This record gives sequence, C-alpha cells and structure tokens, in this order.
Amino acid sequence: MSIAVGALILFPSLAILFRLALTGRFDPGPPPPSTVDTRGARRPQARRSARLALGLVVVGVVLLTIATPAAAHAVGVVCLLAGSIAAFAAVAPDQLAQASPPSTPPSSSPPSPHRR
Repeated sequence: MSIAVGALILFPSLAILFRLALTGRFDPGPPPPSTVDTRGARRPQARRSARLALGLVVVGVVLLTIATPAAAHAVGVVCLLAGSIAAFAAVAPDQLAQASPPSTPPSSSPPSPHRR
C-alpha cells in the first residue's frame, strides 16, 4: 500500500520535471526562436506512442509482479521492452537530431607557435 501512495506522489512529480526539462524551461535565458512549427504535425503520433508506451509498461509490470508462470514473465519482459521503444518514439528523437548543434564560442587562447 505504501508503494502505491509513493507512486501517486512520485509519478506526477516526475512528469512535471520531465516536461520542464524537455521544453527547456530550466535553461537560463530566453529559448532560441523556432524557425519551423512542427508541433501540429508530430503531436498526434507522439500522443499515440505515449499511450502505447504507458499501456505496455502497465501490462509488463502487472505480468511480472502478479503472474506466476514463466510464459507470463516472458510476455511481461517483452511488453516492457516494447514500452521503452514506444516511449523513445514518443519523445521524437528525429526532431532532436534535426536541430542545429549549439554554437561554441571561439577560444580566447593565443594561437600555438607550432601551428602553421
């Protein structure tokens, strides 16, 4: 029972934390302006993947903790692995890969005399 109460406190807090971290609200300063609006095109697929991930994780945890046959445990492990893949797809890593890398400031050290 105490685990369930702890989960009721922990999971919403983690959801808020991840939302703040992924949207960049923990970063100091204003966020860089976006040149392309990709929210509308990606949102339905991300929601679908997130729901699928949550469902698979719940089924996997239930099968691993309640069921006793080895076959149920095997299905539970497969559900957890599939849930992790669906959760990764929900984060939209393809959009993260398309983002330009942050520019590095030029170094202030003088050039080396050995370089030509």
